[in-house]
This record gives sequence, structure tokens and C-alpha cells, in this order.
Amino acid sequence: MEEGLNEKEWILCRIQGDMFRDSFRYAECCSPMVIRRLMNSDFIKYLDSGYFLRMCSTPTDPFTEIEKQFGHSEYGKTKYTQDELYWIGYIYRYWCIKYNVSSKRLYKFLPANALRAMYPKYHTLPAAEAVERIREAKGITGEDVNEQVNYAPGFRNFVPLPKREPLTPEQEAAYREEIAKGVKFLRELREKQEKEAAAAADVAYEDKP
Repeated sequence: MEEGLNEKEWILCRIQGDMFRDSFRYAECCSPMVIRRLMNSDFIKYLDSGYFLRMCSTPTDPFTEIEKQFGHSEYGKTKYTQDELYWIGYIYRYWCIKYNVSSKRLYKFLPANALRAMYPKYHTLPAAEAVERIREAKGITGEDVNEQVNYAPGFRNFVPLPKREPLTPEQEAAYREEIAKGVKFLRELREKQEKEAAAAADVAYEDKP
């Protein structure tokens, strides 16, 4: 589990990482565009709010939803690797949680191409360290990213989300139930994807002369 996150928040990071990685297979437009659409979508607000039970039942659901919101697009040819996509999605979510910032606001000062450029140097680091290195590389320094965004050029209109209130015992119990369902959802989704990949590999092998 990542430093500074509880179990539920860690699962949210993994869910978003998987979602971004799935865009390699299921999104028809280029990676920079699909990431921009995801980070500005109504769909991603479920993750920003901390809930994921209403997220999706199949890997294609996020991309169906953003097409409904923004329209169909096959623009662009640039495709990031699946490892890059997972890392970008994971780091975005970790940053949003740690610094209490929405996906839309974070994307405004850290677009996909800027974050991808950091992948070679920082993808092997723990998320907490990677985020701090990225902040330093981008010239965002100090105790709090919200404060630094306020002072960084071009980011003076930044307004952080309200701070999260402590959970009541009832909320804590409900969140623990969500965590269990989320873990089950991730496991079943990954098993399904692995079976699909294995079946596709078998078909490709059988088709060889």
C-alpha cells in the first residue's frame, strides 16, 4: 500500500491506473486526447468524490461515457504504452487524493504530455516520492501543492477542494464495505481481462501456418 493512503484510497489509485491502461485497447483516439477527456469528464468525478461502486461493470464503460459527453473521436495516432498509461492514471489519482485537488484542476497545470515526460525518470519510485520529484522538476516547491499552485505562474485562480471531514463510525463501516466490493470488482475484472488475452493468444497461435 502507498505511503499516506488508506486502503480505500489505494484501491482508487489502482482503479484509475487500470482505467487509463484500458484506454490502449478501448479508446479510438490518441492517448493525450483520451486522458484529457477522462480528466475533464463527469465520469471521473466519481473517483474525485471517493466512490467507485458506480464506476463501471465492463472495461469499456468509461470510454462509452466520455463519448456520450464529448462525442466520438478517432483523432491522433500517438499511443502511450500500457505501462505509461497505468502509471499516469495512478499518479494523477494519488496526487488528487494527497493534495485534495480535483482531476480537472490538476490536469490544468499538469497535462498528460508533461506527466508522460516524467515517466522514464520516476516510474520506478513510490508514488509519494515520484510526486515530490515531479513537483520539484516543474518548479512547484514548498509545504503544500495548493499553496505552490497559488503562487506558480498561470495558476493564481486555483481553488482547492474543501478538506475532508473525519468519518463517523457509520461512514467508516460503509467505506469498509465499499473496499471489499472494490477489491472483488478489481480481481474479477483483471481475471476477465487475463482470460480474454489468453483466448486471443490461443486464436493467434492456431491461425499460424
